[in-house]
Amino acid sequence: MAFAFPAPRHTPRALRNILLERMEKAITHLSAPIADRAEGIHEARKRFKEIRAVLRLVSDTETFPAGAMRQWFRDAGRELSGTRDAQALVECWDKLDAVDPKALQTRAGQALHRALIDNAHDHLHDADALDSIVRRLCAALNQHMTHLPEIDVPETGFDLICSGFERTYRAGRRQLDAVQNAPTAEHFHDWRKRVKDHWYHTRLIAGAWPVYLEQRQSLLKTLSDLLGDDHDLMLLRSQMLAWSDRLGSDAQQQRLLGAIGRRQAQLRQEALSLGRRIYAERPRSFTRRITDYWRLWEEEDAPRERRLPFHPDPAAPLS
Repeated sequence: MAFAFPAPRHTPRALRNILLERMEKAITHLSAPIADRAEGIHEARKRFKEIRAVLRLVSDTETFPAGAMRQWFRDAGRELSGTRDAQALVECWDKLDAVDPKALQTRAGQALHRALIDNAHDHLHDADALDSIVRRLCAALNQHMTHLPEIDVPETGFDLICSGFERTYRAGRRQLDAVQNAPTAEHFHDWRKRVKDHWYHTRLIAGAWPVYLEQRQSLLKTLSDLLGDDHDLMLLRSQMLAWSDRLGSDAQQQRLLGAIGRRQAQLRQEALSLGRRIYAERPRSFTRRITDYWRLWEEEDAPRERRLPFHPDPAAPLS
């Protein structure tokens, strides 16, 4: 099942089906064999983020505790974050080496690389601790699937998600303003979270106008990747400073820090240029436009009236 509404109607049922399917996929990823565990954990955390994004589209009701479920999936993702972050730092080093190899191909750079690989290996192969977490999360996910309530609300179609959709778009726009006013690592990281929400939501509604919304998805994915690489570099810098005594030459470490800083500056410039365009439209105007696309989708998806074949009246005079 694709991470998207299959049709413009019956959105409560479709949302619930999407949640169930993402949970099932998360269990599959977490159950991956040891050789594929790093990728399995990475993919499971993606499914958790997709689930949280879906839950942000709907409000709490007496029977559907969206907020509590969001919190559970946030906490579940954090339980796996140490293993994923350790692997991400190795990938971050590799990406930086591809664009600025001189600073990394030094004794200090190679020492950092070895330490990152060893750290990732230790996290991944702490079998007892990780197995316990995975078993517990899989059991809890099965419980969530078994007891997931219906989304019992009167709204359907885009009306169900309109407020949540606009709220998350507005949050991304506000976080962009925060970044421009104070370009801190924390503000960039918070912006990335909101960008990912909007990316997930754009994927969900792609059927309303695939040509436009799939292109928007691609741009949002690029923006999310730029911000993700920036965040990973921030973590790499922090880890490097924590291991400073193990890396040798101070001069070589300064070169490493310089390479990290240059790459972050480039990524942030590209992200701001793209983000300003993605978030150029005011939230209410943007949501109205998406609503119009959805209404057209509903009209096109509606069953056409059966038309009787045309039979000319034989008594009518010929013109």
